[in-house]
Order: sequence, then structure tokens, then C-alpha cells
Amino acid sequence: AEEVFDAQPELLQSAARGLRASSPGVTDLYFLGFAGYASQDVFKKETLYAKDLLDSRFGTRGRSLVMINHADTAGNVPLASGTNLRRMLKMIGRRMNTKEDVLFVYLTSHGSEKRGLAAQFWPLALNDIPPEKLKAYLDEAGIQWRVLLVSACYSGNFVEVLKNDFTLVMTAAAADKQSFGCSNTRDFTYFGEAVFKDALNRERTFIPAFQNAIAAINQREASEKLDPSTPQLFVGAKIGEKLAAIERNLGPVPVPAAGNTQAMASH
Repeated sequence: AEEVFDAQPELLQSAARGLRASSPGVTDLYFLGFAGYASQDVFKKETLYAKDLLDSRFGTRGRSLVMINHADTAGNVPLASGTNLRRMLKMIGRRMNTKEDVLFVYLTSHGSEKRGLAAQFWPLALNDIPPEKLKAYLDEAGIQWRVLLVSACYSGNFVEVLKNDFTLVMTAAAADKQSFGCSNTRDFTYFGEAVFKDALNRERTFIPAFQNAIAAINQREASEKLDPSTPQLFVGAKIGEKLAAIERNLGPVPVPAAGNTQAMASH
């Protein structure tokens, strides 16, 4: 545990060194993935898949980072902890144009009605991340334009705290509902599969893709006779126009390198 904690400053600095700076006169998209629960592989798998997808289809290559709690990545990827999240957001804020560029954050873990998003990696003692903390970290980093996706039970609690004109917030469940698919036998949660594997793989427009993902989740849960998770989507008054500008600048879909294709296929 001490070795893992001692390695964090260098892992964070290494990640920051590889992060591309903002392009003058262009609205760039940055991505940060956070897989918070070490004892189930699904969170790591879908976070890595989301990074690969955003890199290959939405232009974040060189501007995407992940934080993962998992034994396989403990030596070379920053921990998904509150402290690291705060530091990582500050680092991203220094590389991007905080008044022009957009940060896409994907957080996936278990969730609690009272404590927020779980950060767990036994035997390390990590604090859970309530929505107020996430908002404070983003504000402190000065990042204005935000796309925030939270995949966890009871994640609807994040919407009211995080919403503003410059932010899109999407959650896997309402504030009083559970979400589904958190299992070691799965490569995705229901939410991650609908958003990344399906919707954003088919289209390169964010808001319609998110709306289609919600419809797909609702249909799937109904067919499986599950208590509806009721995913939430809030779109701030100004973020839609900003995302449309990014979509217009994407150009043709680049052909992924062979290694990246294999990585995506393996998740």
C-alpha cells in the first residue's frame, strides 16, 4: 500500500507530461475516465473502452487520461481517488483552454445515496466522492465547459449539484434508483454499454447519442422486468451549442491503428 501511494506523484506527473496543450483558435475535447471500484473488472474495462472510443471517434487522442483502481494497473496508472482526481483536474486545467475547450469526464463505480461515488481499493483507505466534492474540484481547476457522465447507483444525486448553463450531466440512475450491470462477468455496465459500445459507436453527435442510450436502457430494463433505473440527462443552456461546434470540426472518422482496434475489440 505504501509503495502504491508513494508512486502517485510520479504517475500523475507522467500523465500530465503526455497531455497535449490546447490548439489555438480551436475548441478541443479532453477526456478523463475514473474507474473507482477495484474488486470488479467491469469498471476498468469500460473506462478503457470509453477512452479508446473517444480517442478514435471524437478527437481526444493525446488529450485523454484515465484513473483506475485495479490490481492490474496499480503500478502504471494513477489511482482513482479523490485526491488524485483533484490533482488531475488541476493538471488538465493547466493544459487546456479552460474558457474554450470542453472536458468530458466519465466516472464509473458503485454508488450510495448519501456518500456519492465509491472509491475502493483494499487495503488502501480511500474516501468516497460526493457530488459537492466533484463540483469543488472542477471549479478549483477553472474548467468551465463540462460533459459529466456518472455511472453508479443513485447517481442522480449529482445532477442538481453539478448542473449549470455550461454543463451537460448524465447519470445512470435517478437519485433514488439502482443501476445495473456491475458484475465481473460483464465487460460493461448497462449504462456504459448503451452509451459507449452502442450509441457513440454509431453516431458522432453527443446529445442525440445520450438520448438514444437512455431509450435503449429503458427498453432493456423493461424487457428484463427490472425496476427502472431512470437515467437522467440535463443539458445546460449553452453547452449544446459548444458540443455542436466540436461535432462540426471532427471531420472524417479516422481509421484506428491496428493495436487500438485490437484493444477496443478485447474490452
